[in-house]
Formats: sequence, structure tokens, C-alpha cells
Amino acid sequence: MLSIAYDNVSKWEKVIDNNLIKIEKIKPENSPVVLLRAWATIDGFNPREVFEQIYNTEKRCKWDNVTAYMTTVESIDDGSDIIHFVIKTPFGITERDFLQRRDYIMDYPEPGTITMSFQSCLHPAMPPTKNRIRGETHIAGYIIKPSLTKPGSTELCVLTQCDIKGKVPKTIVNMVASRAPADWVNKLRKACEKSRRESD
Repeated sequence: MLSIAYDNVSKWEKVIDNNLIKIEKIKPENSPVVLLRAWATIDGFNPREVFEQIYNTEKRCKWDNVTAYMTTVESIDDGSDIIHFVIKTPFGITERDFLQRRDYIMDYPEPGTITMSFQSCLHPAMPPTKNRIRGETHIAGYIIKPSLTKPGSTELCVLTQCDIKGKVPKTIVNMVASRAPADWVNKLRKACEKSRRESD
């Protein structure tokens, strides 16, 4: 599913390309929502440390400024669960929430690599509510792997295509979404640093 993050489709458009992060986007023919892929190196932190900050819902809520609330609805088996989260929205915009099945595999597709995937789902314990708009995750995931050029560091690939639904123009949604990964990765780096300091 995440192989598209590494393909060579010429239609990908460059959004950001600097020493910290590379972001590209593409407009699928069958959807008004852009598909984004991003690559970044998290210097000085191994894949397990990066994974912990992304996966642990309590830690994630402390540093991820997009997420207002996140909880585990059901643990399915080792490596699979259902999560519910609410994203922060500007004043006057109806809150959005997402319900996702989250899966991860350790040491896949290579030893030391952690692959995570997310997709919208249904669950009787968490139906849509009237005061929020339920967004849809078409595809989302992370590939978290040891850096080949910087020992002790992590190469992170992010792939996401999410529709927040509602009446917000897709052009605005796509523009904001295209820039969001850069800020998100910066917050992730700082969270890893803080966690390391607190554990020393």
C-alpha cells in the first residue's frame, strides 16, 4: 500500500525541498483531495524512539499541534487497533474527527524498519456525532527506518490523503495540507529531544 511513496511518477509536484524535509503532492484523477508524500531525517534518534512519539496517543497529543484529542477505541490484536481523534480547527469552523484502523509491522519490509498504515473505518462505540464532521482517511502511513547515511538517526517517509469533508473549499484544504508536514516533522523532532532529556 505504501509503495507509492517510493515510485517515480513524473506527475508529482515539488512543494518543499530543503535540508530538513522534502514534500511532494499529486492530484489523483478520482479525488479532489491531494495525495502528499514527505521525507525527513530525524537526526540522533532511532526508529523506535520516533515510533513511540507517533504511536503513543498520550505523548502524541502533547506535541502534535494538529491533534486536539486522541484515544484508542479498541485493541484488535498485536499491531492493530482502532483510534479516534479530533483535529483542531480555526474559530468558526466545525470540529473534525477521524476514526481509523491503525496497523503497524516491526521489521518490515526490512530489519529495523517499522511500517504503519491508517484507514477510515466504522465502529459501534464511536459513531459520527452532530457537533462534528467525520473526516475520511483515504490512505495514510509512515515508513520509519534507520538512516543509511547517519548512524543512530531515522529516515521517515509520510504518505497521506485525508478529506476533512464539509464546505471548506478543497483548494484551501489542499494548500494548507501541503505545508502541514513540515511543521509536523519539526514538532516531532522536538518531542524526541524532550523525551530523551526526561529519560536521562
